[in-house]
Amino acid sequence: MQFKEFAAKVSERLKTIKAGVLVRIDIFEMGYINLIYGFEKGNKILEVVKERLKKHIRDIDMLAKTGGDEFTVFIELSKEENAWAIAEKLYRLFIHPIENISVFINAGISIFPVDGKTFTELFEKAGWALKGAKKEGPNVIKFYTLAFEKEISELLKIETLIEKAIKNNLFTFYYHPIFDARNLKIYGFETLIRIVEEDGTIHPAGDFIYILEKHPYIHILEEKIIEEVVEKSEKWDIPIAINLSETGFLTGKFVEKLLKYCKPKCKIMIEIVERTLIKDPKRALEILTELKKIGLGVAIDDFGTGYSSLAYLRDLPFDILKIDMSFIKELPYNSKAKNIVEFMVDLGKKLNVKVCAEGIEKKEQLEFLKNIGCDYVQGFLFSKPLPPEKIEKKYLT
Repeated sequence: MQFKEFAAKVSERLKTIKAGVLVRIDIFEMGYINLIYGFEKGNKILEVVKERLKKHIRDIDMLAKTGGDEFTVFIELSKEENAWAIAEKLYRLFIHPIENISVFINAGISIFPVDGKTFTELFEKAGWALKGAKKEGPNVIKFYTLAFEKEISELLKIETLIEKAIKNNLFTFYYHPIFDARNLKIYGFETLIRIVEEDGTIHPAGDFIYILEKHPYIHILEEKIIEEVVEKSEKWDIPIAINLSETGFLTGKFVEKLLKYCKPKCKIMIEIVERTLIKDPKRALEILTELKKIGLGVAIDDFGTGYSSLAYLRDLPFDILKIDMSFIKELPYNSKAKNIVEFMVDLGKKLNVKVCAEGIEKKEQLEFLKNIGCDYVQGFLFSKPLPPEKIEKKYLT
């Protein structure tokens, strides 16, 4: 059913029913599926999704494809409370793989007549809920609340900031020092992106990176990062780390750029968050093997936050485990945090890799980490991220 026809039929139905739900369903990271498996496979997956949805709704309910990878369903209810059962049923539809690929969804749900009395109102508010669900990750289904409008309006502000930064060339690079835990001598630096506005306002990556990583401009920016870091590593003669986006890493495009700019044995360290490696371990192994061939170091970032088996550590080639700051902040007074961090440091030693602790803000944390044999430390206790000219003046003269 075409969107106009769907909208008209739902509008007519709303005149005669007491309750119903409008559900907007989006295939999570369909662009990634198309890049990795091809558009033919992607189209087949969309067809199967459509058939599954049709099979599990009644003849009186309505289904339409309302976007490239989005479907919308309208379901009549006998009472509003039944809306929760719809969400649970929808979640179960996608437990099993499609075409041997794990397919995840996001969904936003609005309820008639509570959230709106017209098709336009229901469609828009289900859209707010869908945006909120997509922000949280795969297989998240959300019901509309007024809070979503406020939250999404903030996202729109960030998107505007990114567009402004692209237009006016406001992206810049800061460097966060990494120290040898034993003697606090400089080991290297981590590259961090910032938006610095014309009036001097600085926006850290945490304010915008989750949206920027999904923006087409990310591929151009990644190339600029590589050029910058290669130039600085040669000039400073010290290891410098780059954080990879999930898309750039898993598609291999970032690796192509690295091969283009990096000379043999260049002092570049690639940081990849644990959840990216877990998402496609086989693909990750292929890419990391290529990176190691050209002499790059590999660090697993945010270690301990992936909620998965540690089996991937056995197979993947890497040099550093970076312990996420969430495990460091309660040291050394929380006994559970102490035990976890001790385990991670001991694991690193047994795997013959180095361990770096992030987010150190107190001397007591540093002393604890030194005593258990942590190799590298990083945090505001030592230095905030700095622009290159301040790095050179403070650490490299």
